[in-house]
Amino acid sequence: MNELDLLKKNWNKTENYPTFSEEKIYAMLHKNSSSAVKWIFIISVIELVLAILLNIYFSIDSNKQEIDFLSKIKHGELITNLLTSISYLIAITFVFLTFRAYRLIQTNTSTKALMSSIFKVRKIVKLYIIINLSLFSILHASLFGYGLYLGLKEHLNNFNSFNPYTVYTIISIFSLVITAIVVGIFWFIYNLFYGRLLKKLKKNYEELKKIDHR
Repeated sequence: MNELDLLKKNWNKTENYPTFSEEKIYAMLHKNSSSAVKWIFIISVIELVLAILLNIYFSIDSNKQEIDFLSKIKHGELITNLLTSISYLIAITFVFLTFRAYRLIQTNTSTKALMSSIFKVRKIVKLYIIINLSLFSILHASLFGYGLYLGLKEHLNNFNSFNPYTVYTIISIFSLVITAIVVGIFWFIYNLFYGRLLKKLKKNYEELKKIDHR
């Protein structure tokens, strides 16, 4: 049993337990919440750095094909650069917000202020994950589907003889299935890193609510 659980157990034994224990529990909750937000910030920075490094690696990869299927899309390069910029902007904004939340949570001196900070951090992280996965889903499904279409058109003889609606339907379904699998993997990764910290913050929030209602 950790220190916080031990304090809670003793604190709840009697209604007349000293006020000191309540203050110490608050201090532990404050410390644990600050630590969780700090790790959310650290993970967000690592995620941003990895995204930048991967983008640099693929941009200078000497083995990539001379003709990229994106070049066959009208304004494909412009669209790709725009989406990349948007994803960077989202990531940088998330890093900034988590850093600001970490600095703010360290200065909280009341139960309500700490609860408010925890609520905001959890909301920011959830919104970030939803936006990221939604953007990725749209991008992946579109590019994968279009790439598959070009691949079939290039390698199948008499491609134009196939019913176009049937081809589009098959490609769309296959793209959505693959996208769902990939998004599921990313959701698992996000949940592995951010989910554990969000659960910790939620637990702290519930404990602070009990203190605030006493």
